Amino acid sequence: MNRIVRKISNTLGVTNQPRKDSFLDPRSDFLVDSLTMTQKIQIGLGENGTVQRLCSIMEEDAVGPSENLPHPIFCEMLKLSDIKDENRFSAACWRELSRWIKYEEMVETGSSRWSKPHITLLTLQNLLQLKNSLRSCGEILLDVNADSFAVLADKITESWGKSASLSRAEIKQCKEILMAPKYHLIGSKFGSGKESSGSGNDSFYNLLEPLHEESIAAIAKGDKAYGTRSVHFNLLRKLQKDTEGACILIGSPDFLTYPLVQFVRLKTATVMKNLFEIPIPTRFLYILLIPKDHMARDSDTIGRCMGTLFVDEVFSHICYKAKDNLHLCYGIDEFLSQSTIVPAGRLSTQNRLEPHDNLLPQKRCFGGQPTELIRSLSQTPETEVKLHRTGKLFGGLVEDIKTKTPWYWSDFRDAFRGRITQTIAAAIFLFFANVSKIITFEGVMDHVLHKQMVN
Repeated sequence: MNRIVRKISNTLGVTNQPRKDSFLDPRSDFLVDSLTMTQKIQIGLGENGTVQRLCSIMEEDAVGPSENLPHPIFCEMLKLSDIKDENRFSAACWRELSRWIKYEEMVETGSSRWSKPHITLLTLQNLLQLKNSLRSCGEILLDVNADSFAVLADKITESWGKSASLSRAEIKQCKEILMAPKYHLIGSKFGSGKESSGSGNDSFYNLLEPLHEESIAAIAKGDKAYGTRSVHFNLLRKLQKDTEGACILIGSPDFLTYPLVQFVRLKTATVMKNLFEIPIPTRFLYILLIPKDHMARDSDTIGRCMGTLFVDEVFSHICYKAKDNLHLCYGIDEFLSQSTIVPAGRLSTQNRLEPHDNLLPQKRCFGGQPTELIRSLSQTPETEVKLHRTGKLFGGLVEDIKTKTPWYWSDFRDAFRGRITQTIAAAIFLFFANVSKIITFEGVMDHVLHKQMVN
């Protein structure tokens, strides 16, 4: 078995560093195991299926504590890299690669600006790797109490020491990596910070100034005049007031010989300095550390998969209510059941599919269950279209009104959402069509009716 796994690992460009490849070993490589082991995807609607299990989690919204109530999510992904100064001194740091408000925005290569919002294209392989990483990480950290990122880093490395049997030296190195400075893209519209030295893209990244407690309190109260030098308030205006943050950290340290992963959910959302480019409270954290040159191409796409899931309506609710890592795996299965497959060779994950305003977004269903409208149409397909004799006074009119009532508000909403140009064009066409008839036949009607037309 080990020979087969090593052969597949070499084909995928896996590092030759010594490590344990067997999924039976506690130090297993979950990125490779997901490609060699049988994967089970549960998308059924049975009594004990994934949907029923998730429904029991979602129903706890009304009775659960206020800390676990879902909020809108703003997500950032940072990647571990090196920064060099004039003396060629290299130091590890985290650099922002992407962010998600509703759609993904990526840092343009070789420029100091964000890309246009686009729909993230994912692959089934990376989603299965993400699912296997959550399933293999052992005990995830849920409802953690931490008032700073340093405290959170201690708890993360402590969990790695127990689950992955890390030595004290490895735990110390992991903490140093997590505590490395976080650099965010700050263009001309962003606040001024301490610019990073170096050449190339280094000048496009700035280190945000530390936010003191008084500045965080002022921002929380809506005082935008305070701290404008370090906060991009144009981005804050796009977010809802109760938005919480989810941070994704992807890196390849030199000292690792096998991957490490951890998912963290804070009990109370807390603002942590320099973790995000804007001062929003942190709720979730996903960390993936892999060996150097080990499936490096997949690490970024796995992070993009996690970012897309964080801003998904259903999966974000599951993150707030999950009690273990299996619930998160069920959420990925539900996400797969609602995903649209693009034929092979048609698109690449590097393509950017921009959302269009003239296309109505499809309403997110939960587990493939039909909406109330589809369910009602499927139960009575004929009675909704054809009228029948009731034997009552104005019975046909009443039945017609009942049939058309559910569509009235949707017709008005559709006219102003996504089809406004068609609505205006139709109104102009009808106006000129009526005016042309009046101009054409006004003289004839006036003569025939002996000038008795009502003005």
